[in-house]
Amino acid sequence: MPFRKRAAVIGTAKVTGQNPSPSKGTVFVAPSGAKRRKDPVFKEIISQCPENNYSSVIYIGPNNYVISAARNEFHIFQNRTTGKSAYSPFRGITLNTLALDLHEKFGDKNVISDHVRTLVLCEILKDKSLGHARILSDFARKIRHYMPGRDISGLQTDIRNMIFEEKTAERAVWSLDIVRLYEEELEEKHLLDQEGLLKECISLLKTAGHRTSGGEQRTRENARHSMFSGFTLVIDGFYDPTPLELEVLGTLIDTVEKVFVIAEEHSGIIHYLQSHKKVLTVKMLARGERREKAGYISCPSIEEEVEWIAKNIGKCIVEGIKPWEITVCFPSLSKYLPLLRRVLPKYGIPLSIGECSLSATPPFIALEEMIACIEGDYSRTDFLAFLTSPYFPAIPAPVKEKAVSYAYSAGVVKGINSWLSIKQILLNAPRSDVSGKELSMLHEFQDGIKLIIDTFEAIKGKQDRASFIDAFESALDHFGFFAFLAAAESDMHGDGTLNTINSQFAQFRYFSGLYASGGQHINPPVFYLKHLLSDIKGSEENRDGVKIMPFELAAGAETKVLFFGGMQEGDFPSRPGIDPLLPESVKKELGMPHLEYYMKRQKRYFMRLLNISLGDPYFSCHQAEGDKVFLPSPFLDWEQKMPLQELNIFSEEECLIREGAARRSPQAQGIFHGSETFQRKKTPASFIRGTGVMSREFLSVTDIDYYRKCPLRFYIEKVLGFEIIIPPRFEVEARLWGSLAHKTMEHLFQDGDIPLEAFEQKLLEGLGKSLKQFPIGDFWAGVAREIFQKLLPALKEQESALRRQGYLPCKVEEKITAEVGSLKLKGKVDRADVKTKDKRHKPDVDRQYSTVVLLDYKTGTIDRDSLQLPLYAAMWEKKFDAAVEKLGHYSLKDGRVIWSPGKITMNEYIQNALHSAEELVTQMRKGIFSPAPFRADECRYCYHSPLCAK
Repeated sequence: MPFRKRAAVIGTAKVTGQNPSPSKGTVFVAPSGAKRRKDPVFKEIISQCPENNYSSVIYIGPNNYVISAARNEFHIFQNRTTGKSAYSPFRGITLNTLALDLHEKFGDKNVISDHVRTLVLCEILKDKSLGHARILSDFARKIRHYMPGRDISGLQTDIRNMIFEEKTAERAVWSLDIVRLYEEELEEKHLLDQEGLLKECISLLKTAGHRTSGGEQRTRENARHSMFSGFTLVIDGFYDPTPLELEVLGTLIDTVEKVFVIAEEHSGIIHYLQSHKKVLTVKMLARGERREKAGYISCPSIEEEVEWIAKNIGKCIVEGIKPWEITVCFPSLSKYLPLLRRVLPKYGIPLSIGECSLSATPPFIALEEMIACIEGDYSRTDFLAFLTSPYFPAIPAPVKEKAVSYAYSAGVVKGINSWLSIKQILLNAPRSDVSGKELSMLHEFQDGIKLIIDTFEAIKGKQDRASFIDAFESALDHFGFFAFLAAAESDMHGDGTLNTINSQFAQFRYFSGLYASGGQHINPPVFYLKHLLSDIKGSEENRDGVKIMPFELAAGAETKVLFFGGMQEGDFPSRPGIDPLLPESVKKELGMPHLEYYMKRQKRYFMRLLNISLGDPYFSCHQAEGDKVFLPSPFLDWEQKMPLQELNIFSEEECLIREGAARRSPQAQGIFHGSETFQRKKTPASFIRGTGVMSREFLSVTDIDYYRKCPLRFYIEKVLGFEIIIPPRFEVEARLWGSLAHKTMEHLFQDGDIPLEAFEQKLLEGLGKSLKQFPIGDFWAGVAREIFQKLLPALKEQESALRRQGYLPCKVEEKITAEVGSLKLKGKVDRADVKTKDKRHKPDVDRQYSTVVLLDYKTGTIDRDSLQLPLYAAMWEKKFDAAVEKLGHYSLKDGRVIWSPGKITMNEYIQNALHSAEELVTQMRKGIFSPAPFRADECRYCYHSPLCAK
């Protein structure tokens, strides 16, 4: 019914000659574009409460955001109008909170949340997943909201008549049977869900003021009546309430003495008041300028779109608009929130987030990581995230500090045995140099890991839900989780996270009590806890921040500036998910939300968003996300696309980069570039402090060879200690496989030569012992055995060849130090074979002997230019006064030895290596760390490329 007059009365008596019923309040109808629509109601509130005591006013909104905005706007209006601060503010409340308050005073059932309802349905279904339970929970909610008076049996009959396809009809009828069982379960266990709470609220409100003969009952009814006696009710923000919500609002209007309604033209609440003939005066607010279309900006990517929004917000603030007078919304806020949280603070823009997922905040993520460890097999990603999380400060410091580097170095992928064997793996690694403080740290680390895993295993062993949550909370307390949250909330004046988590734990305990008996549970306790900690909504309010909210909330707000981003085709309008229970035509006939309703609803919201801001709104979209290309929303006028403009708005980060580029001198540019050397006298003190690695008494041969490959990488990793440790993949990691192979070959000849007939037995025996030192799981242990079995013939042939040439193993994993020329060197020789004419003779290398060959085991690619073996040869000859005849890289990939040197003599080969090593050590000690790798392919897989211009 269109409103043709400035004032009218809804629901006056129609009997001829009868005076109309006196109006008990006013409906303020806000047409499209109307501004400051709350001011008339605020004037009425002030006139009703001349003493500035507004405690008799109940302000009801659909959500907490509407209530919070009303409080802020009323505070400003009241100060501007009366010049005084409110003595007692009005009470802002949502329908659900009102119903809960009434229930706590007059109800006698226990209330369950939507999360618990899903779990109850899961118990009814006896299902091991929550998929069906979630669908049926939403189905039950819609039925009770949109058909509050319908009987389940009658609804089943109607649905059978509407659906002709037999399987579809049976599925819908079965779903309603489950809903009936759920309602019977609530009745049997004396429970109320959120919809039941609203229905109870209606009955409690309707009986207010009724007199009865019973004294106690009369007292309760009088108390209920007195709750609303003399109160003024304000209803604001309800655009498309459900029939159940409208019934509650209608009953409230009938109960209170005075009511004021702020409603948008053509909204659902206006139609309800008209059809139910509530005796309310109607006043039409002044119609503002109405926009039918607006221009939009199309950005190349989602990142650039958010940057564009941030820069334009900065421009608005520079022009004098306050941050809280700016609203930003999106069709799917969760998709953009991480970007907004990162980008807007870069420009110094504070945020006030009207709705967000608390389950995606750091405290809940920390709980999720802990649960993943308990539920799974300690995967590296989850367990490391838990161990290093700041939310568990009581985890031992050595564990927090070393967990990442030790886990990566040990090649841990997952598995309890891998974590409990890190110390053993690292100590048994070839060429490991763990001693002193590092050894003590490693012991403390392993002890700490064991204690944590023991705690998790104890929780995992609790099959009873009550004992499980007790053990889980005890562990959280032990790891310092609750203390950390309490301290953080105290510093930040509290955001309610700790209370929310405690509330979810309380719900877990309550649900556990509901289904404590009945034998073996279908799902483990962690299954229910994960659900209760998921999909929890909240807000992050900041009075001084830009308002970030979903478009549904923004459409009911008033703001000076509006940004509506993410307007891509497919996102706005978006289609709801496919309903597996009811066809769209049936939902439409039953009065439930359906596809056409959702599409039209988004169009209505878009038209509202066009007209809520004082200035023209900023609409934007992005053209692509990865390889996926988007078109603008069909709601936009594609002919009104506006060009992107460069704004002189820069973040602090951009300013610093530009300042650095402007100040950079040619000398500074050359530090890490081209052929410029990194001289010690030009080096900052923080860089020089690490050069002690070159001033040690003995230099490691492997360090010299590492410097040869790339001086800059050596500086970063060996001098500064910033080694890049590559995350192990789900395979036997290269370093771990190398350690395993070295240990196996060491065991093979640790007592000298063995008969070739015993070679296979000794090799497999060594492999078995090595696998105990390096727990890699049954699967990879089997792979290792298979590899050595296939390699065995080649190894036996190679060992036979060595013996035919007169060489017998005499030393394995021999540590050696020697002073050769100007160099003091140290290293470890994998294997030395002595040449003897008598094959039965076991050589004694403690006495002088004429000739040896040195072998270096390799499980990867062989570097023929390596200085390692010739330097070992020089050291061996110096220490043992013996000749080294040949040097060999013993490949454990194909079981053969590649010999050196080639065309030159051994003496020339050694002298060339010593000359190169002396030059390299001289450069190291001068502080020359240029990005000049020995071979270009060294750069191909280098992780330090951002620091290098090559």
